[in-house]
Amino acid sequence: MKFSTRIKAFIKLVKYALNFKFPISLEAKPTLAPPFLRGAGGGSSASDSIDRRYIHIFRHFLILLLSLYFILGNPAPVFASIHRYPEGSDRVMYRSKLSLRDRRDRSWQVILFKRTAFGRVESLHLRLVGFPGWVEVAHRAPLTLTTATGKTWRAEDVVDLSLPPNVGEYDLAPVLLELEGTPAMELSVPLTTESAEIPAPPFVVREWQQLFDN
Repeated sequence: MKFSTRIKAFIKLVKYALNFKFPISLEAKPTLAPPFLRGAGGGSSASDSIDRRYIHIFRHFLILLLSLYFILGNPAPVFASIHRYPEGSDRVMYRSKLSLRDRRDRSWQVILFKRTAFGRVESLHLRLVGFPGWVEVAHRAPLTLTTATGKTWRAEDVVDLSLPPNVGEYDLAPVLLELEGTPAMELSVPLTTESAEIPAPPFVVREWQQLFDN
C-alpha cells in the first residue's frame, strides 16, 4: 500500500474511533450506584459517568492500536531520504542517503546519486563512506553485490583519486538495469586488508530502484 493511501486510511480510522458509540443505549443499563446515591437521583449520573469513562478509554486504546499498525506497517523511511538538487538550468542531481552497518558493526553512509543533463542520465554512482581511521577502501577494486539466491554483480570502481581513503565510489547503473525485484543484498566492499560485508535490506534496494526510475 502506498504511503499516501495509508495516511488517508489512518485518518479515517482515527475519526471512526473518536466518533465510536456503543450499540447498546446507556439508558437501558441498570444502575450500579450505591443506595445512598440512588434516592437522590445520583445513580444514573454516576453510571453514565462510569460508562463515558470506559468509552473514553476504549477510544484511546483503539487509536493506540491503529497507530502501532501504521508505524509497524511502514518500517522503511524511503519517502524521506530521496532528494532533488538542481545543479544548473538543465542539470539535476538526485540523491538517496542511508546509514547501514557492516557485519562487524561499523557504520557506513550509503549514498546513491544520479546526475541528469537535458533529461538524460549521465551517471549513477554508489558512494560508501566508512568511519575515518577505521577502514581504508582499496580503490580500483570492484564492489561485489550478492543476493540471497547467490546471484552476483560487480560494480566497477569510479577512479577518483581525490576521494579520501575511507570512501569508495562505484558505478551502479549496470547492476540496476539487470536487477529484478527488490531482493535483499550484501555489499562486499574491498578494503586494503580485508572486505567489509554490508547487508542491504529490501527497502534499501527498493529506494535505489525508485531513484533509478525517477
